[in-house]
Amino acid sequence: DNPTGPAGGQYRVCRGGFYAENRMGVRCSQRHYAPPSTMQDHIGFRCARTPEGIAR
Repeated sequence: DNPTGPAGGQYRVCRGGFYAENRMGVRCSQRHYAPPSTMQDHIGFRCARTPEGIAR
């Protein structure tokens, strides 16, 4: 099953942990909630890539 949940609401789910949490809080399965207008340094999309010139 993959429930879709409500179309709108007061809060949004924040998925994944961050470095300022305890050892359980840094897991990628960590979940938090916050109002949609919340802006924090630790909430957002993170991407990474291998820098050019790095030997494999």
